[in-house]
Amino acid sequence: MQAVVIAWLAWEVTKSGDWVGAIGFAEFMPIALIAPFSGSFVNKLGPRKIILASQMIGILHSTLLIFILRLGGLSPLNLLCLAILIGLIDGCFHPANLAITGELVEKSLLSSAAVVNSAVQNFCFFLGPLAAGVLLTMFSPLYACLTSLACRVLFMVAIGKISSRSRGYNSVHEQAGRISVSDDGWKFFFSNNQTSAILIGCASVSLTARALIPVLSAFVGETLHEGSEMFAAGVGLIGAGAMAGSFLQGGERTELGCLKLVRNGLLYTAASLFGLAIFRSPEVVLLVLFSLGLTIGVNGTGTQAYIQMTSFDKPRGKIFGIYVMVLNGSVALGGLFIGSASSYLGSKWVLVACAVLCVAAALIVTISWRNARK
Repeated sequence: MQAVVIAWLAWEVTKSGDWVGAIGFAEFMPIALIAPFSGSFVNKLGPRKIILASQMIGILHSTLLIFILRLGGLSPLNLLCLAILIGLIDGCFHPANLAITGELVEKSLLSSAAVVNSAVQNFCFFLGPLAAGVLLTMFSPLYACLTSLACRVLFMVAIGKISSRSRGYNSVHEQAGRISVSDDGWKFFFSNNQTSAILIGCASVSLTARALIPVLSAFVGETLHEGSEMFAAGVGLIGAGAMAGSFLQGGERTELGCLKLVRNGLLYTAASLFGLAIFRSPEVVLLVLFSLGLTIGVNGTGTQAYIQMTSFDKPRGKIFGIYVMVLNGSVALGGLFIGSASSYLGSKWVLVACAVLCVAAALIVTISWRNARK
């Protein structure tokens, strides 16, 4: 919710796609920079402590934004600093949030847990922007920030009541020598063609579809000439599609099944991006944005399920630290490129280029999937 408020305020204050892209970059790049280090701390301290600490800082962030809005000192520089801070918070939170799953469920349930975890995240991704849009339209950004603050407090209380424990189980691939518990996250992803392909697919979707979300306010304002209602509806529909896409994974319990799911998600993402490049009717664009969210959910859940099934328990923090780094670092770079390039080349050709990138990534995953079947 708070990220949506910052994105819309960036457009309202600057009316510049360059600024919106820069602020999106400032939000996501710190996640990429800090996630590998926070992943190491997750291994040492446990995910629950890291989650609690990040939420405490998040409460301070929400309070700071509320004070700035009340005092009327909003500026592009303030928004840039707030975006960097929220990125640092998320860089600590996301690896711990993903790693804690392995401490709460048995290994045989990891795939199903990944589906549930992804679905809940995407539900919040749908509900947060929807609530933010309603509050932005009917009231003001201040009310959206107050609601975000209340949600952080409630979440922190809920996490405080969870008692996690390390189950200490090994990967089903331990006997194959895929990775030892002393290896870092990078070796996990480059240990074979399948994990490398998964990482490439994750990066491609993040560089394109996910990166479109931070600069969606500029796309709505410059290309569609619509206001905050259209922006909120678009982000909300992306979230609704992502939530629905999470369940399309269907509790897939095999690595090959997850690879195929990621491949399909990349192809659907390319089709959705082509649709955004072609259509300009607000009604059609909203349908395409829902489809785009659907592909994000399919790809994200397939990727997360694959990593959960093939990662060890002990280095899980480092592994998900690398995953979060690639996921959000790609969003930062992609958002900066889309926001800036669209100002000079137009959004149509930028979206076409993004679609072509997803097709290329789908080919790589397809080759890896076919090789794994042999």
